Amino acid sequence: MTKILFGGLFIYVSVLAALWLMRMSLIYPLDPTHVSPDRSRLPDITEKTLRTADGNDLVIWTAPARAGEPTVLYFPGNAGNLGDRTERFRRFRLQGIGLVAMAYRGSNGSTGKASEAAVTADARLLRDQMFDLLGTGANSAVIYYGESLGSAVAVKLATTHAPAGLILEAPFTSVPDVAAQAFPIFPARLILDERWASTEPKTRLCPMRRGWQCSMQRVSARSFSSPSRAEATTTCGPSTSRKPSSDFSTGSKSLAYPARIPAPAAR
Repeated sequence: MTKILFGGLFIYVSVLAALWLMRMSLIYPLDPTHVSPDRSRLPDITEKTLRTADGNDLVIWTAPARAGEPTVLYFPGNAGNLGDRTERFRRFRLQGIGLVAMAYRGSNGSTGKASEAAVTADARLLRDQMFDLLGTGANSAVIYYGESLGSAVAVKLATTHAPAGLILEAPFTSVPDVAAQAFPIFPARLILDERWASTEPKTRLCPMRRGWQCSMQRVSARSFSSPSRAEATTTCGPSTSRKPSSDFSTGSKSLAYPARIPAPAAR
């Protein structure tokens, strides 16, 4: 019996150690393959390079907005690369919406290694320089679009650089919360140093702007992504309410969209 207990403990500790050692590759399973807009058949999107303070080069896809339309600052999920988002980028462009999309460090030809600290700094740098990359003046409303991991990037950026609108696709409360759901027998919340927390006081979803609130509704996601399916969505924007509220669950499949971007059609 003692041997069985010690054997089980050894296996538990070994798996826990392996998960800790692999944590960065599990959080950032990025595809380093460089894909250009031309290869993705997006002729009106231009690839630019943004040099970071620590000497890395980030691949940025850009397209200026049509007069009177907003510009989407896009933060992708942690899988694949920008080439995997071709169809949604094409939908934005068909509507005249501008685009600035960042390839994280280690993704789509960008150099360096992704981490919460590095990606946070890169997002702030991109927000500061996005109109220089576009080659236009700051003449367009900026809307943040965060997909999966990118939802946490967008929420965190919004606390220091408030956008005109916020879109969150498949957001989550924090990486430790997601890990705790995936590996409930391990103390994920204690061992993970990459947090990406979107519901802590400093990064809570709606109060990033005073007087904002969130409301829930059901829509189809087919206008933004495939496959088509009905999903719960969180819409955030200016409100006359003095007490912003939010409904933001761990690993939820959701979208948030501002009034300026057409919402997905309801089923």
